Amino acid sequence: MENIETQEKQPSPEKEKINYVQLKFKKPTPLAISIVVAVLILLIAVIFAKGLFVAAMVNGSPISRISIIKELEKKEGKQILENIINEKIIKDELNKQKIEVSKEEID
Repeated sequence: MENIETQEKQPSPEKEKINYVQLKFKKPTPLAISIVVAVLILLIAVIFAKGLFVAAMVNGSPISRISIIKELEKKEGKQILENIINEKIIKDELNKQKIEVSKEEID
């Protein structure tokens, strides 16, 4: 009888196998995929649009286009704005009166 009892107490080989790590990967949700794609697109856009924000690099330091624009506005801003306004008024009046001016006439 001892033999029978010891056999019953010994774990079977199937029970000895224990899954210590069980990995279950969930399917990515459409929201997660959208976020990843948006981040990638944003990174690519920043890399390719760098020239829109940085005008020059001096010793590894960027000079932004905004700083150039601010400096130009301080020095010549009023005159440039007046020129743009005058040009717009003239173009609008020419369109209103349906007058066409060729490039040669302007030159």
